[in-house]
Amino acid sequence: MDEDLILVVDDDADVRLFIRTSLEVEGYKVSEASNGVAALQLFDEIHPAVVVLDLMLGQPDGLEVCRRLRQHSNVPIIMLTSRNEEIDEAMCLSAGANDYVTKPVSGRIIALRVAVQLRHRNVESPVAVQLSPSSDSSRLSWGTIDMDVEAREVRINSTIVPLTQTEFDLLKLLLEHPRQAFTRERLAPVIGADRSFGVSGAIDAHASRLRVKIRKVGGPDVVVAVRGVGYRLSTPV
Repeated sequence: MDEDLILVVDDDADVRLFIRTSLEVEGYKVSEASNGVAALQLFDEIHPAVVVLDLMLGQPDGLEVCRRLRQHSNVPIIMLTSRNEEIDEAMCLSAGANDYVTKPVSGRIIALRVAVQLRHRNVESPVAVQLSPSSDSSRLSWGTIDMDVEAREVRINSTIVPLTQTEFDLLKLLLEHPRQAFTRERLAPVIGADRSFGVSGAIDAHASRLRVKIRKVGGPDVVVAVRGVGYRLSTPV
């Protein structure tokens, strides 16, 4: 696998050109496919490090391509969606995608998401605090939140919450250390980022999205901002 090779799959040539240019500026190599069949064939030939995959392809569509890739690969997959709707997000995540980006695509955002996925695979959490709300490390619970670590599934009152890989890992860290406040610097590796410019904003965005998703299904304000520090888990209701 080429650690710098990104496969971009979109039936719009202008979108592919824009993403290619945005990624090449950051030093990545890019291969393109205009449909699902070509994408699957090319994937087996080049073994990319990350796949950027449009949801609304022809047949097979982006969801089907994602499912087929997941049958034999754990490559990070970032889905491109045309609508900012929860149903699209849920479908992408259930198909096996790691993350999603809503069109129109920002070149800066797509490059950041790719970098996060690449770093996320290799970064170990630096936290070594021995605090855990449960003796069973395969399940974590806090208030109405129930996390199955092995299945990578979160439920609130039996309702599944569709979380991205990064959101899941952020919540997992907080559940494992419920009394600990984490600085943004210590959270950076958890989201697969370093301490470069803009990482605080990325952490804030992930925390905000996690909070909104938990609220939507009746959960608590799970992530609490600690002024001047970072974030911690809320007090369960």
